[in-house]
Amino acid sequence: MNKNFICLLCILFIACQAEAQVIYERTYPYQYPTIRNPIEFPDHSTFSLGDRSDCGGIGTRHIDAQGNELLDNVFSAEVFSYGHHWIGHDSVLIWAAEGALDVGPDSFRVYVWTPGSLHKVLSIGIRDDPWDQDRYGAYLYTPDHLVYKRLETLYTLNLITGQIEDSLVVPDINQVFEFEEAILLLSATAYPVLLNNRLDVIQIWADLSFLSFQIYEALVLDSFLVGRLQLDTLSIGIFNVYTETQQVFDLSANFDRIEEIQVNKNKLFVKGISAGDNVVLQLDSTFSYIDFTFLDIPDLDKELSYSYFPESVYAWGLDGLSGYKANYRICYQYEDANPIHYVDIAWDTIWVDSIHKYPPEWHIPASVFLSGIVRNLSPDTLKNLTIHFQDIPVFWCDNGIYPTQKQNLSILPFSADTVTFGTWSYAAGQDLPFNRTFFIQHGNDHLDANTTDNVFILRYLISSSNELNPLSFSIYPNPFTDFITVSDPSDSMHLDLFDLNGRKVAGGFGHLDELAKLLPGIYIIQITDGVAISLQKVVKVE
Repeated sequence: MNKNFICLLCILFIACQAEAQVIYERTYPYQYPTIRNPIEFPDHSTFSLGDRSDCGGIGTRHIDAQGNELLDNVFSAEVFSYGHHWIGHDSVLIWAAEGALDVGPDSFRVYVWTPGSLHKVLSIGIRDDPWDQDRYGAYLYTPDHLVYKRLETLYTLNLITGQIEDSLVVPDINQVFEFEEAILLLSATAYPVLLNNRLDVIQIWADLSFLSFQIYEALVLDSFLVGRLQLDTLSIGIFNVYTETQQVFDLSANFDRIEEIQVNKNKLFVKGISAGDNVVLQLDSTFSYIDFTFLDIPDLDKELSYSYFPESVYAWGLDGLSGYKANYRICYQYEDANPIHYVDIAWDTIWVDSIHKYPPEWHIPASVFLSGIVRNLSPDTLKNLTIHFQDIPVFWCDNGIYPTQKQNLSILPFSADTVTFGTWSYAAGQDLPFNRTFFIQHGNDHLDANTTDNVFILRYLISSSNELNPLSFSIYPNPFTDFITVSDPSDSMHLDLFDLNGRKVAGGFGHLDELAKLLPGIYIIQITDGVAISLQKVVKVE
């Protein structure tokens, strides 16, 4: 076994194609699941399986090297579904216990997904207890057999004949490690046991406490369990489950600190710090040295997760304003000074174009049609963006976050244009004040470089005749330092000043003063006169 771990030559990886350097964003919470643990295929496309919505459910995502969503062979399971297992380099074993919204009876289903196909290999009813996810699972797939668990019994299913051939009761299974042709079962009440795809015992141990690493944190690489040592933080331990041999590898010549280990494509990736730099050591399935490469981690003010592959790195996580969250995935080469492409968009103003009310007996909200001026502060033409607002949830499983994606825009660099969009409001349908905070984000499906100007608070009153009555006025000075006044104020004209979080910071009639204590930044001033109301953005300076 090659132990050449001390070589510190920084050999560049073959970079993933330049066009694979992308950020992919999806609007939450509709249609597709979150991006979690991207799995890379030979063509640099990635598979991900995760939650579809707050109500639960799972589904697949297949994204090509350019960040485009591939909709062929998409898998989707209904709410209260869970579970998936990676089983190879080009296919995924998916299992799901589907709940009340699934068509037909509650069931336990197993699928095999590859970039070119999706087929169901098992579907059985689970009337006994469909909600306990620990009682079901699919663990080992070969072209001829499937090993799965129902309640406390393991079964082998012959995929050619469709018949169950073997069964074995193993109570209280709490972890399963999947090897190429075997599974290792850990149980709270039984001995650790290694089984083949016919449930024959290969190895059995009284316990695995003799391992140099925590078994529940171990990874599987070929025939080995791999883990970081408990006492020696700069070494890794390996254990061959077939030969029962154990070894320890000292990586102190490579790292000042090891931060994580991963297994992908039958290779081991050790990520850590060396002389202040982020580095990744890559080893093959014989633990021979492949490469030692610098990792240029993107500088973001949010936590990222990383998946390491032989030629590229995937950074993935969440981004969003307020309660809105969007997933993004970044693919870039190991040494890339600028893996992230930003945009900068801002709201200038929003106004109400019209409101359509429905008969009261329908008990549905009014349709509100709005326009807003979006400013593109980036050097690229703005082609799409996400608008969202938050409200009290209106139905079961509703999280109260309502996004809309605007497509087919053409806002030129460093210019502004009007964007129209629709929303709903129960208050507007009852001639009550329409107050709502709108957010924009993710122009061109990228991260926003400055989100302080992505918020606009719209406050509007509707007269009894359903006429919208905006006010015409001038505000000065703007920018302001210690006071604001309006042209031709009336005795009934009331002014309210709000920060971008919607918090009222000042109020008065026709004039606001003693504003020097406010922090510099953007504020919204609302002017109300009877049933008429208008808003304008103002800037506070030192």
